[in-house]
Amino acid sequence: MAGEELSKIRDILVGTQLRALEDRMDQMEKQLQKRSDYVQHEMGRQYERLEQLITSHVSELTDKLATEKAVRAARMEEEQAKTREWIDERVAFLLEAIDDLRTSKSDRRALAKIFSDVAARLEG
Repeated sequence: MAGEELSKIRDILVGTQLRALEDRMDQMEKQLQKRSDYVQHEMGRQYERLEQLITSHVSELTDKLATEKAVRAARMEEEQAKTREWIDERVAFLLEAIDDLRTSKSDRRALAKIFSDVAARLEG
């Protein structure tokens, strides 16, 4: 019975302090949970904002890349057209030169025939 009485006395003396301590611990636990929920919510919100920002930047860069690609393709086509024109001019010049050479060769042959005919007449 002495042990039981000692327990009752201890409960009377320290019991109120223990209950107050437990209540305070419960409050602190609730505050901690509330703050944890707030931080988790804020982190989720910040994550979504960051994801939107990254998506926006990626989209912007994709558009810029497509524009740059189109500009370069147009420049390439211009350069190819200029190169084709230059080649066509050179080919035309060469064809004309070849034709001139053929014509001058034909003139030599005609001249040689005339001289042969003149020589034949002179002999005969």
